[in-house]
Amino acid sequence: MPSTFTLSKVLELVPRGGDPGTWDAPENSNWQIVDSALGGIAAINITGSGNIVLSAAQFQSSIIMFTGTLSGSISVTFPTSFYGPYKIANFAVSSPPYNITLGTTAAASQVIGCRPQETFEVYNDGANLRHTGLPPVGTYWDYAGTAVPGWVSACTVPPFLNCDGTIFSAVTYPALNAILGGNVLPDSRGRYRHTLDQGVGRVTNQSSISGPNGSVVGSGGGDQQDLIYPWFMPTMSLTISDPGHQHLFPGQLNAMTPGSYPIYTVAGARNVNGNTDSNTTGITASIPSAGNVAQTYGNYAHTNFPPVYIGGITMIRAGG
Repeated sequence: MPSTFTLSKVLELVPRGGDPGTWDAPENSNWQIVDSALGGIAAINITGSGNIVLSAAQFQSSIIMFTGTLSGSISVTFPTSFYGPYKIANFAVSSPPYNITLGTTAAASQVIGCRPQETFEVYNDGANLRHTGLPPVGTYWDYAGTAVPGWVSACTVPPFLNCDGTIFSAVTYPALNAILGGNVLPDSRGRYRHTLDQGVGRVTNQSSISGPNGSVVGSGGGDQQDLIYPWFMPTMSLTISDPGHQHLFPGQLNAMTPGSYPIYTVAGARNVNGNTDSNTTGITASIPSAGNVAQTYGNYAHTNFPPVYIGGITMIRAGG
């Protein structure tokens, strides 16, 4: 009876009575594979090597380490017959846009990009390479770069998406679609991130004045003009009351009968009560201008824009 083999690590299973006198050959081979799978390190120098198809000694190792200097993007191919978890130590020196991708020999294999200068975990499911240990779907990632990292874009199914307000595939990312309640990404560009109001009424729906709806994930709003030009306030109807005032003639004249005292020349006409007539001062109110910049920007309530920092881009864990 011929030997059979285990499914994931292809260990030889010698049948009863098989390999008499030579049983040690498959036994030792099995233990060598087990030892490599538990702690073996395959160091691969990728300098000038081009695309790589892993040898048995390499794909049987639990840790695959890349060193050297990339002169272009390369692909590393795993077999479909030997699968399970791996640690990838990518210490290769690279300049964007060069990337290392991992895949299998299967047709239309899902490939993943290698995070530069990091050790991370993946697994081969017999057809695809997939990341493990990434944060849960729906988790935000604040990235200090100015664009989506190359290793993310190199993945067949990018595990993170840029929060730029675009539409994503609900079929490709069903869990994210369920969390967001739709397939439109939040738009974090040029905005600080505020937590959900959760019914406490601190950030209410102010969509009519460009304010965010604090009860809806992904809702956006706000305006920076109040912060840049503090004198910019919305158009308001100001009412200033100037009731005027009077001045008394000399006190003793107040008790005299009208017409029985001399006529004094004073500022304002004399009235029958011995006072000057009431006059206003001509008070006016105006809004200061800022050169050729408009004084107001709308006939509505103003929004508040708190101090923020600009740290790069915000991405969201999507799947993959």
